[in-house]
Amino acid sequence: MWQAFTVTRIDASLMQGRIERTWHAEVPSADSPQPRALVVVLHGAGSEGSRYLDLQGWAETARREGIVVVAPDALPHDPSRAPRFRDNPRVWNSGRPKPGETRAQLDEAVFLQAIGEALAERGVQIDPTRRFLVGHSNGAALTWKLLAEEPEQWTAGVSVAGGLVNLPLRHGPIRPLLAIFGDADPMLPLAGGTVALPWGMTRTMPPVFETLGRWAESEGFSATPVERLEEAGVTRYRWNPLLSAIVVHGQGHEWPGGQDSGLPPEMIGPQTKHFDATAEAWRFLQHQEHR
Repeated sequence: MWQAFTVTRIDASLMQGRIERTWHAEVPSADSPQPRALVVVLHGAGSEGSRYLDLQGWAETARREGIVVVAPDALPHDPSRAPRFRDNPRVWNSGRPKPGETRAQLDEAVFLQAIGEALAERGVQIDPTRRFLVGHSNGAALTWKLLAEEPEQWTAGVSVAGGLVNLPLRHGPIRPLLAIFGDADPMLPLAGGTVALPWGMTRTMPPVFETLGRWAESEGFSATPVERLEEAGVTRYRWNPLLSAIVVHGQGHEWPGGQDSGLPPEMIGPQTKHFDATAEAWRFLQHQEHR
């Protein structure tokens, strides 16, 4: 039985230029002032940060581990209207915005930096050697982008059900990345191909292992994994000490081991319970530090 830390829930907003941005967090109480690890959890398109705190186990992880977990909200496609999954989804500027979209003008790294400043103003101390990113789907694509473009700001990252059509340019040191996929994901098939998105659009994705191979090559390593390990319900791969992946058998586009999003399985694929992506992500992250 683990002993819970006392944490405070924050639901806040800040201005990025003239646009209001919202964010949520679980923060250890002020009677524990030492610097804490920070995990920023980036939701998938159409979702919102609070769901990942409450439904995907990150609030519980904050209480159990005494860490700061921040779950920001992406902007909806039309920020002048209330977000709604079907016709005004929240979407991160992950590097592929369409012309004319408001999000094309926004720098998500600036938003995350502003959240860090807001936490500091509240007296929250973050350990600079333990600043982590975790992203799901569209949030996973942003995770890859930030790890590549601003690695000095982050220690390591975890990508869940996220792929990239174009790899971002790298700047600075290489950071560890764990990528988690489902082999029954209709929105990100391992073999790649053209997929239908929930908003009436299609997208052509490259094979997952091709993308991972290009990521490894950008680090100066072989594009082919050097290790493959079969376990109950998953297959683990490793390219080098900084890149590894897990394929969850029977898993669709949902957050593995988490709560059901309510989207139909024919759209998003099946949900499994034999693998807990939140627990796996934290196990990976807590063993990383700036090198």
